[in-house]
Amino acid sequence: VHTGSAPLNEFLPDSSVLQKFPENEGGPLWFSQTDQQLNPGFFEWADKRIAYLDSVQMAIGFFITWAQHFTSFTREEFERLERYFIARYGAYPLLYWVIVGEFDEAGAISEYNYHGGVIDDRDPYGHLISNHPDNADPDNPGTSRIFHDQQWFDFIIQQYPIPVGSKTLAEINNHIITDRIYNMPVVNIEYGYEDKDYNGFLMTSDDIRKYAWSIVTAGGFFSYGHDGSIREVDLSILHTDGVTYIQHIYDFFQTFNWWEMNPDNNKVDNGFCLANPNSEYVIYLPEGGTVQVDFTNDTGYFSAQWYNPKEGTYDNAPVAEAGGVRSY
Repeated sequence: VHTGSAPLNEFLPDSSVLQKFPENEGGPLWFSQTDQQLNPGFFEWADKRIAYLDSVQMAIGFFITWAQHFTSFTREEFERLERYFIARYGAYPLLYWVIVGEFDEAGAISEYNYHGGVIDDRDPYGHLISNHPDNADPDNPGTSRIFHDQQWFDFIIQQYPIPVGSKTLAEINNHIITDRIYNMPVVNIEYGYEDKDYNGFLMTSDDIRKYAWSIVTAGGFFSYGHDGSIREVDLSILHTDGVTYIQHIYDFFQTFNWWEMNPDNNKVDNGFCLANPNSEYVIYLPEGGTVQVDFTNDTGYFSAQWYNPKEGTYDNAPVAEAGGVRSY
């Protein structure tokens, strides 16, 4: 098992290997899917990657397959595969299961519920389980909330917006708020990849920053990605502006009890607001400017600071007395 002492490059295939998905340096995943013959060589290299991620304490999102591939299995065949994955990788602590990617493009909801139940029953460590959406369900676009009432289902995954660049920041913020009614974590796992061109919309580092802040100030979570990490792996992406902006978000949220806060955009006339009523507020202004904050139902005095999300720096702001609307 790799301990993290070797360089990351040792476990990065060249682009020709990645384009042959699902293959790696050990060959294809299957010798024969029809005969249910897995290739041990594939898993020897998969093991190295999983062990490396664990050694640097990265959460491992384990997608079993894509929806279109899911439909090529019988129920018994897919259950055998997921039980194998649980047996091989289920002891890693920072792991969560995702049945398939783009579940709403193919496959029956009843089958996903069945296999979610299999994972829930068979995983002795009780890792979190979810399913990953596309945008094929017009009633539930870019969200897996359709599973919210299932015992096996632990958190909502979003892929939103689709197409990237098609929604305002307010719509992205509200999409998180809408799914929070089910009282479980909401994670926008794909809101766009830095430096990727989406049919003329280039996802810049500024977009990455604004989308991410719009998500977290709605009480949601997200994962960051770069165009250089989707199919090929370019290590220069570890030092982009987008990565820096995401680090600033992490550092900022370590300074207060964010888990005690809920979104309350009625508190402000500009931007988005996370609130711990009569105690603490985080207000994000994507375009800067002035904000009116309603302290009518609060008491006492509120100290304030401006935080620059590009630079990660603070500036003082005037103390405000509660009992009315104050301007910043």
